[in-house]
Amino acid sequence: MATFFYAHPYFFADLLGLAVVLAGFIVAGNQRQAMVIGGLGLVPLTPLAVLHQEAYWSPVRLTALPVGIEDVMFLFQTGAMAWLMSVWVFRRKLRLNPRTLPFLRRYAALAGVAGALVLVFWILGIEIMTASLATLIIISLAALALRPSLWPPAAAGAVCHTAFYFALVRFCFWVWPDFVSYWNPAHPWFRLVLGVPVGELAFALVVGGAYPLCVGYELEAVLDKRSSAERRAAARNEPN
Repeated sequence: MATFFYAHPYFFADLLGLAVVLAGFIVAGNQRQAMVIGGLGLVPLTPLAVLHQEAYWSPVRLTALPVGIEDVMFLFQTGAMAWLMSVWVFRRKLRLNPRTLPFLRRYAALAGVAGALVLVFWILGIEIMTASLATLIIISLAALALRPSLWPPAAAGAVCHTAFYFALVRFCFWVWPDFVSYWNPAHPWFRLVLGVPVGELAFALVVGGAYPLCVGYELEAVLDKRSSAERRAAARNEPN
């Protein structure tokens, strides 16, 4: 069992990440639904793991395939925690309107644009990590233009998710010292910063700051900038 544990750091690190997501879900309160939506929203990107394999890194998976359950778990926990990290401070001020059909239309529109951009970047010969980050930045800027009030959660997400992800990766490298060897040292995003590949830090920063803007746009999120006293007064004045 110990041999299996140390031979599959990607899988067990994902289990650790899911445990953190569960803990976050317990305390998330009115953000639980959005956490799940944020997590599920990234899962369709799982096939892109094939493009990262060998080029960016080569993790050991439970199967011999270049994509597996590990990638599904990783994307889900990343989306869920990126949302929670961005909105935690603002959770009492954030109003969501998760109407099914408008949400699906907005998600499909962003997903379609993202897929087209990644394809264009790939045709142009841009490596997949750079293409993925650039795509997320572009569509998030479009979401921000449509929901400009969401910039405070986006800024909070960029800082908090990067710090969280850095701590998680460092912990995983401590538990599995050979884990870092799965990254391609010749890749331009490999250079280590405080022991963590710079590509991972860039990923955490962009996902933490940009992805919640996309989810917020899809859920028609509105940030109520009134103080707590003003919100309570307004609630008391609302007709029953």
